[in-house]
Amino acid sequence: MMTVMLSQMAAGTGRYVTAVAGSLAAAVLRLLKEWRYRSDIHKLHALTDRQLSDIGLTRGRIEEAVRGGASREVARNGSLRSVLHP
Repeated sequence: MMTVMLSQMAAGTGRYVTAVAGSLAAAVLRLLKEWRYRSDIHKLHALTDRQLSDIGLTRGRIEEAVRGGASREVARNGSLRSVLHP
């Protein structure tokens, strides 16, 4: 009886630890993704208006483009990706 209780407690603790580890991993991934977004936004702001125009962006649309709202033309020709990650 005691062995059954201990094994059930251990199983519950294992599920808890797994859930916490999963939540922690998800939070770390969100932080890394945000860091990448901010890095990409910074790189694009360093470009001249002419360079941004060449890839189909305006300065006011940089954040939207980086976070996934790039126009179809920019996304289709891959120019944004080639500028950020050569």
